[in-house]
Amino acid sequence: MKPYLSIEEIKLLILSIDNTRDRLILEILYETGCSLNELVNIRIKDINKTIKIKNRRIKTSENLSKLIKKYSKNRKPNDFLFSSRENHKISKRRIQQILNKHSGRILKKNITPNTLRATHIIHDFLDRKPIKQIETEVGIKNIQPYIYAFFRTR
Repeated sequence: MKPYLSIEEIKLLILSIDNTRDRLILEILYETGCSLNELVNIRIKDINKTIKIKNRRIKTSENLSKLIKKYSKNRKPNDFLFSSRENHKISKRRIQQILNKHSGRILKKNITPNTLRATHIIHDFLDRKPIKQIETEVGIKNIQPYIYAFFRTR
């Protein structure tokens, strides 16, 4: 199985999810290339047309900004963007369950948060974005393993 999704697969997956929270989880993972750990630690105060992830700020698309605003209205700045019923940050396991539920139903295969990160990296690479810029955006010092995996599976 290839370690990333095609542009058609990612579009199909995003457009087929009706639940705002679930769609937002998938879109943030794909659009920012953030890791699962980074995703579960995003707080409302970290978002303002960009998302602050660790020591970097990532610009979001207009569509993603609107979706975040819709989802996070009436929330306090210190709240986690994705929280459990007890108002703690959502568990990593729950994120994986959400991804499996939708990818299994829509794509007939399970994906991981790292699949979405790899997809982001490969799509940026195919769009001829400079490697150093991609590395800075996703917070990885060396994206070569992702690129090698892409060429091995073509």
